[in-house]
Amino acid sequence: MNLERTQSRPARSLRKLAWIGLLLAGVMAALAGLGHLAQAQPLVAPHADVFTEGFEGGLGVWQLSPPVSGVGWRQVSASDQYGKAFSGSKAMWFGDPVGGQYGGNCFFTDPSCPRYAGELTYSGTPIAIPSTFSLTLMTFHSWELTEKSFPFGCSSGDSGTPYCEFDVRQVWISSTTDSNWQLKWHTDQGTSQVPIVERQWRGASIDLSAYKGKSIRIRFRFDTIEADSHFNPGNTDAANKPAGWFVDDIRLFAFTPSSFVYLPIVRK
Repeated sequence: MNLERTQSRPARSLRKLAWIGLLLAGVMAALAGLGHLAQAQPLVAPHADVFTEGFEGGLGVWQLSPPVSGVGWRQVSASDQYGKAFSGSKAMWFGDPVGGQYGGNCFFTDPSCPRYAGELTYSGTPIAIPSTFSLTLMTFHSWELTEKSFPFGCSSGDSGTPYCEFDVRQVWISSTTDSNWQLKWHTDQGTSQVPIVERQWRGASIDLSAYKGKSIRIRFRFDTIEADSHFNPGNTDAANKPAGWFVDDIRLFAFTPSSFVYLPIVRK
């Protein structure tokens, strides 16, 4: 009996090892399957990049309106005295390269102060908006320091937030079959519903889906509206420089929304 027990223990141990081996083989097979899953690519909703502009090159496709007393749109580098860029090294700026603001150095009581306004217009091959996608968005980054930063002379909105009609920034769109430019984005707010955001880069977006199947042009416009007032006139404080409007990283992309939820897959 003792000998029989002694002989059966190794046999039982071998059977246990066999079961453990089968179990481990199953686990390894399952992990192998998960490994293939971990390497799978996430699904991407149908989309198309339509147009991009970071102003890193020249201005061959952009037309600048004539400056007013030397103040207007110009390409600047982040390394310039009054330069800024959201990404890369260059952007477009409506401002005064001499004083670092815009509108010279005169006070609002001086009737000789001109009205500073100017346009930055895309003049290249009209941008074709695909008809195969349901939505098309235009995005860009904006940095502003204008009269809106100082609520003197401004009104108070319905919740006490100041708003100004002056120093407006606008984006206009026109199709090649329609010579009438349409205002699509602006900051000349009339209520407190639109927040005043200045002195920082911020993203802006415009729905261009109405132009599906057409070709468009883009225009940025800055306007002080008044002929006798502009941002903090006469103030030479370095904290108030640069002032005006910087625009960078324009992008147009088309896509079709999906009801699927796309989750990232972690790669091992």
